[in-house]
Amino acid sequence: MKFIYETCQDDTNVESAPEWLRVRPPSPQGILFIPPLIGGNHVQQVRLFRRLIHASFDLISFNYSGHGTSPARFSLEATLQDTRTVLEKAASISQREGLPLFGIGACYSAIPLLHSAAMAETPFRKIILINAILTLNPRAIVTSFLAYYGDLYRAQNRLPKLADALRRYADFVFPGVIKNRNGFGLLERRRTRLFKTLYDAFFLDPLEKVRLDATPVLSFYSTEDRILNIYD
Repeated sequence: MKFIYETCQDDTNVESAPEWLRVRPPSPQGILFIPPLIGGNHVQQVRLFRRLIHASFDLISFNYSGHGTSPARFSLEATLQDTRTVLEKAASISQREGLPLFGIGACYSAIPLLHSAAMAETPFRKIILINAILTLNPRAIVTSFLAYYGDLYRAQNRLPKLADALRRYADFVFPGVIKNRNGFGLLERRRTRLFKTLYDAFFLDPLEKVRLDATPVLSFYSTEDRILNIYD
């Protein structure tokens, strides 16, 4: 099966438009719109959902601001705007080519997916959520870290260094993701609006008034997920 890969950026507003990718199999039966994970990119979604591409679905994904060649700096609020911008393009392609549009959101990406679907009134045929996080709760994160810190103290019988405990906690919650003082995964610290991101984490609630009463949603949750355990 031969696929067509299109990497695109809106030439009319290059300074802020996110980079996006479309994979096109022959004779597609629908379009999958899949926002990326923070620290990941559009190619990651192609790799994770390649079986659906082989099942003859188009796939559209993108890079959040601060990732890849998307030019703007990263913040949580920027992920909402990036998702809405590319979703409008996906909806236009869906209407022009007569293909049904499906949304898939995993972990944090469920938030910008649902928010953008409601704000743009996009006619998703269906939405699938995988281990979705639907709210940001800094208090839960702090509580989870303090519990982990206490476990380290009891295991070592001494007070761990805070920086070491934070590093080990991040490795525990996000195994396999490259993390250091310069970045998280593909997201570089220098391309992040740190104070804006912290502000968003404490005060932004994108799904507070979101309702999608007419859209079927299938939600999957695994029995083991360290990020979800933070939120109990």
